Amino acid sequence: MDKIDFSGLTAKELYSEKTICKIMDEPDPLIREQLGFDLIDRAAEFGSETKKRVEKMLKLAERDMTARLNERKKSEKQKTFERTTDFGDKYPEMRCGNWIADMDGIYNPDAMPENRVACPHPILPAEIITNVEDGMQKVRLAFCRQGRWIEQIVSKAVIAQRSKIPELAVYGIAVTSETAKSLVKYLAEVEQLNIETIPEVRATAKMGWCEDGFMPYTSELAFDKDGRFDTMFDTITSAGNYKKYMDFILSVRASGRVEPRLALASSLASVLVKPCGLLPFWVDIWGRTGGGKSVCGMVAASVWADPEIGKFISNFDDTISSFEAKAGFFNNLPFIIDDTARVRRNFKDDFSQLIYQLASGEGRGRSNTKLGLAPKKTWANIIICSGETPIITDQLQGGAVNRVLEYETDDGDIFPDGQAAATLLRNNYGFLGKEFVDIICKIGTDRVSEFQRDCFKAIKNDEYEDKQLLSLSAILTADLIATEYIFKDGKALSFNELKKALTDKNALSENERCYAYIVSECDINDAKFVGMNFDEYRGEIWGKYDTDKITGRPYMAIHTNIFKRICANGGFNAKAFISWALKKGILIGDSNGNPTKTINFGTCSRSRCYVLLRPDEQEEEEKVTK
Repeated sequence: MDKIDFSGLTAKELYSEKTICKIMDEPDPLIREQLGFDLIDRAAEFGSETKKRVEKMLKLAERDMTARLNERKKSEKQKTFERTTDFGDKYPEMRCGNWIADMDGIYNPDAMPENRVACPHPILPAEIITNVEDGMQKVRLAFCRQGRWIEQIVSKAVIAQRSKIPELAVYGIAVTSETAKSLVKYLAEVEQLNIETIPEVRATAKMGWCEDGFMPYTSELAFDKDGRFDTMFDTITSAGNYKKYMDFILSVRASGRVEPRLALASSLASVLVKPCGLLPFWVDIWGRTGGGKSVCGMVAASVWADPEIGKFISNFDDTISSFEAKAGFFNNLPFIIDDTARVRRNFKDDFSQLIYQLASGEGRGRSNTKLGLAPKKTWANIIICSGETPIITDQLQGGAVNRVLEYETDDGDIFPDGQAAATLLRNNYGFLGKEFVDIICKIGTDRVSEFQRDCFKAIKNDEYEDKQLLSLSAILTADLIATEYIFKDGKALSFNELKKALTDKNALSENERCYAYIVSECDINDAKFVGMNFDEYRGEIWGKYDTDKITGRPYMAIHTNIFKRICANGGFNAKAFISWALKKGILIGDSNGNPTKTINFGTCSRSRCYVLLRPDEQEEEEKVTK
């Protein structure tokens, strides 16, 4: 632009719109600034007032020009976001910013050469999946290889980090360490630009009751697949002929055998544990080989899913943490386990830890990969198991016994033809569960909970622990509801039919069990106890047999270290037993209030012992008679 001559301009012409616009139209910022200085110098010749007016007009014009420039840049920038994906009719168009996204791949022509290519084939976030329990999100990625579209659910944490996104290569996605940064940026931008249009689904990885109904029967929630229980989830479905299945179930109920009816009722009752506010518990059906116990497990599983062992039904090959994970998945559905013989190898005949853990309804706290505390798994259901021997052993603590309903199979085969029954169940299953849940929803969980409480009141008995009776009441309630609304055959289970699954209250006492265990261990090792004639004894000494002079009852004086060892071997708390035994008067302490006494074992041999009275033979005989 030619230099503007301001010398012939009047004062008013100096700050006129025409003069100011001439300066602002200069594209070169340096020349434009110099023209402004020249204009100000000329205005100064007319005085300070004219100079101030020119300076003000130049400032306003500069501000206006800057605003228009910013608006122009913004407009140009917005034009770049008008690009959309072009993947044909398979998926709808999405805004993709600067990226060109078509069947030839994903690339950014405006980026540096090393960041230009994000992926050599089509890929896009097709769906956002949000877990309703923990709020964590996954993305359903859709990508095309060799003309075939594939979908894969992945964690958002994977696609958000350039160090992790190469892991997607195992699914067939062409991503490398070189293209990782660009692919992360592309996927993030597409999601952000289409946040209002990308479908978002709510999902859960737990079966059973939820705010949207009952999983998997609610349409409001999807299953949050993560690879661990996908196959097991797929087994929760119906197949075969409803009438054929129901005819079989009705024949089982009409047979009079308690075992399959108990398995069936327990399976249904599992969904009542949560609404009735109960704790998880075990139902153990055990007995001789070949009696039909495994088929009973199949009956229980057939209520909800494919009853083939190894699918919905688990076995005892798993670890504690694996059991917890499965229990968390089943949540309110029954956790069915076949063949308890396996646990005797894995848990060394001690079911206590497993029983306690699953009956607690809560997994153990564990750290995640970020060294934070991972959310605990929770569940509220019934664990149904079967085997040749009971899971309740002499070593099992009373608290664990309290969480088990143990039913020994009656004589004879449970099913007339076990193989035929198993075949029928493999081909017809999964009808009853949804039907039962629909009925519970229709009745209302509050009303069902009332039924359960009424049932508990009706069967309450001082001979048995309330915890076991509460568990049994849930089974009886479920069976009664199913009888009235589904089967309509009048074959509901009774308390008398199931009471043998309960354990006598005295047997549930931890200290009573410990006392019996100590007496038993001492009797087995009676050769290690000296009598009155110590001089004749040779070998390891556990203690001494003698008779209490006051009560006239025989007692066992047991060396303190031997006593504690016996308690530890049996899994009992020695301190708790000592306190109980002193109160019961079966442990004789010394005159100073110590729980141990000094016992004379012969010449120059004295030792502190726990002096434990042996059971009264008359009382024991009366118990046996009863």
